[in-house]
Amino acid sequence: MEATTLWRIRGAVLAGIFGSLLLFLGLGYGVDHLLDTSPKGLLVGLLLSFPVSNILGIKLAKRFVLPTSSTS
Repeated sequence: MEATTLWRIRGAVLAGIFGSLLLFLGLGYGVDHLLDTSPKGLLVGLLLSFPVSNILGIKLAKRFVLPTSSTS
């Protein structure tokens, strides 16, 4: 595998992990702000982002690593 391909895989996986983390933490912060439930929304957002980011990272890694079966 080429170095550029490895960096593309790493970038996609890291973007997926940090993107989902920021999304769920942002939603948790918004819920905290609206409902005045100080740390609870952030904690729920953090707990929800963990499995989502892992599933997304695994799917992205599989897409880049596993060869596509082309029948020609």
